[in-house]
Amino acid sequence: MLYTNAYKILEIDKSVSDSKVKSAYRDLAKKHHPDKVQHLGKAYVKAAQEKFQKIQNTINKLIFISRYLLFIKFSYFLYYTAWYHINDK
Repeated sequence: MLYTNAYKILEIDKSVSDSKVKSAYRDLAKKHHPDKVQHLGKAYVKAAQEKFQKIQNTINKLIFISRYLLFIKFSYFLYYTAWYHINDK
């Protein structure tokens, strides 16, 4: 569910690489940055702030999930490596 919403918010397909996710984030952040629409009025600034915040939250969640999964993989690796060396003797 989180990934589906994240891909919709970032306007990308699910099968894209990490580099494409980063570039989509950068493009959308530039496009919807509140400073870009200052001259259009307060309504546009508020809408841009909401969209920009949604984009920021999405990328932060994706980064957290990817780092958490990496931590889990590394933890299992350390656990099984230690277990193997302890029981090897």
